[in-house]
Amino acid sequence: MADVIAINELQSFYFQMKEQLQIKNSELEEAHEIISKMNNHAEEFSRFYEEGYITEIKYAELKRDLKGIFTYYQGRVNKLNSLIPDIEDYINEYEEEYGACNK
Repeated sequence: MADVIAINELQSFYFQMKEQLQIKNSELEEAHEIISKMNNHAEEFSRFYEEGYITEIKYAELKRDLKGIFTYYQGRVNKLNSLIPDIEDYINEYEEEYGACNK
């Protein structure tokens, strides 16, 4: 009976990890999209500054704000890039041991 409970807990954890993998992959994709948008905005603000539409002070403020956002999301990407392989490893090990499960 204890073996059945242990296997059910393992299977439950496996399904949780599969769900987390989907969530983390979505978060990674979103972070990459935001970084791309921030780079586009940085180029746009640079052009606005060069063309005289914004002051040097405003441009410096915008660059600082964008750098903060970029730094946050780059850290998020780094964290997810290290976390996702661990989740994938657990899923693969479970599937090798117990076979693939479908919800």
